Amino acid sequence: MKKIKRFRIKIRPSYVERLLRRNGKISGVTKEDIDRHISESQRLLDPCTVYDTYKPDDVVRKGFAVTDKSVVGVSLIVVTIGERLAKEITRLKKGKDEKGAAVLDAIGTEAVEQSVNFVSKLIMDEAEEQECAVSLPEKISTEHEQVAVDMLDAEKIGVKVDNRARLIPEETMVVLASWTRSKRRK
Repeated sequence: MKKIKRFRIKIRPSYVERLLRRNGKISGVTKEDIDRHISESQRLLDPCTVYDTYKPDDVVRKGFAVTDKSVVGVSLIVVTIGERLAKEITRLKKGKDEKGAAVLDAIGTEAVEQSVNFVSKLIMDEAEEQECAVSLPEKISTEHEQVAVDMLDAEKIGVKVDNRARLIPEETMVVLASWTRSKRRK
């Protein structure tokens, strides 16, 4: 199991804007608002991850379905950005700053996605060294989140699953990526 804390992620303003637009929360939000919130949110982000790669049989025994016979490994990844951003969103909502809360919520979503991208690149580098290719990361089902959290001992980065099967902290994602042998060129 590998653990990385406080790695750098770059929040992309265009993606934050796209998330706001998709969620119907863009009204009244300027590019300057987005830039300001991104700058201010850096102190609220605490990106952390735990991840590891397992043999397909090991994850199948834990209840994951691996049906593709060409899979030679499965990487499980848990990423979180901590609790501080969610607490600030709650504070803004209580203060009736719905626009600010919406922007920070979109920043949180973008931060988690960037965290997954960061770890995926590390795993791709590992796979390349072993002449393997890695699938794009896929979110795992809610029923398998607890298993992954336990397998990776994700409490080391403050991640747990509550009694209603919700990930804590809220801005957390659990994904998996499959490894296959690369085709060799002759």
